Amino acid sequence: MLSKADNELMCRVEGDQPMGIFLRRFWMPACLLDEIPSPGEGPVRVNLVGERLVAWRNAEGRVGLMSEVCPHRGVSLMLARDEGDGLRCIYHGWKIDVAGHVCEMPGEPKDSRMCGRVNNTTYPCVEAGGLLWAYLGPGEPPPLPRFPWMDLPPTHYVVRKTLYNVNFVQSLEGSLDSAHSDFLHSAETSASGDYDQDQVHSDGRRSRPSTDTSPEIDVRETEFGFIYGAIRKAVADPEKLAYVRATAYALPFYSMIPPVYMQASVPLDSENTAMYLVWYDNEHPLSPVEVKAHETFLGLRMGEDLLPDYRRPGRADNRWFQDREGIKAGKTYTGLYGTTMQDIAVQESMGPIQDRTIEHLGMTDKAIVHMRRMLLATARQIRDGKEPEIPALNSDYSQVRSAAATINRDDDWWEKLYGAAATASLGKAV
Repeated sequence: MLSKADNELMCRVEGDQPMGIFLRRFWMPACLLDEIPSPGEGPVRVNLVGERLVAWRNAEGRVGLMSEVCPHRGVSLMLARDEGDGLRCIYHGWKIDVAGHVCEMPGEPKDSRMCGRVNNTTYPCVEAGGLLWAYLGPGEPPPLPRFPWMDLPPTHYVVRKTLYNVNFVQSLEGSLDSAHSDFLHSAETSASGDYDQDQVHSDGRRSRPSTDTSPEIDVRETEFGFIYGAIRKAVADPEKLAYVRATAYALPFYSMIPPVYMQASVPLDSENTAMYLVWYDNEHPLSPVEVKAHETFLGLRMGEDLLPDYRRPGRADNRWFQDREGIKAGKTYTGLYGTTMQDIAVQESMGPIQDRTIEHLGMTDKAIVHMRRMLLATARQIRDGKEPEIPALNSDYSQVRSAAATINRDDDWWEKLYGAAATASLGKAV
């Protein structure tokens, strides 16, 4: 349970809100690289922490990220002509290059000295790992976070995106909540002792080596955030074996979820979130069958689950197309299909910003509580005019890894899944 004041402090991101100031210290995914039109085809709209931006690629292939608002009279640059070397506002013809410089003002008198002195607001951006990364903070950007998949060949990873009407913390909490998967995603999951961790099959279903629905949660702090183990009895031998799923949380809004998923819950504003989901294989390229299996399991198939704007047909006013007849017939536990659709429905049903003054947290919510404390501690420092120390800004994000395995119940899951070196250097028990 949080006070109303703390809930607002944790969730509000626009303008000079402390949480927004904190988030701006980090590189953030701005859009998929596939969303950026080819040179000459105009910009794509990008919203981040309440700012209206556009991204576009000039004739030389360079990507620029700038305010959507023309610095002359505030017209949207989504309407601008793309002339290859600049976006030209259709209102008065001002032309803005990829660095944000207003390089032409054809409506100004020849003796005007304005041209060359006016700039649009721009932000540093980098193309990496299938995403355009943006830095909206002060001063020089920190190092770009190099997640494990970002140095792999493009054939080894897939990046998908969906948008939904919730605050980013609601999305993030869902990704740090192992217990809900035994209920909300139960129709997609069956227990099997044939595997030592979760396995997604070609039909989009998942096998899990446990039927235990009340995991023990053990949190270990790291420089980038924390890793928590969800410890369940293993179906093969419940008395001697444990099935452990270790999920990593990396500041400010990333989670690495077993077996192979990275989720980023990126705030567009205080009430809308872009959820980016990446899955990858270090050893070999992902086959079309593997990609289709994960898209089906997750419910991230463009044209089937997703609309062209990355949102979903299911929403509050149509009850997310819940199949009540399927529930009655025993066909489905939730009446919702695809794990992402299930997550979105329950999170949107809470309202754009959940009222956390009325909640009652349990033992399996330990990782969520720890994440909230981390975010709020930094937001309070910023609110109080203090400069926070943020070690995660210079952390090695290649160490942000999930893991899962069936182990002996007496084994230390941390050492077993991450090795003795990690036990000594990466985390400490909370």
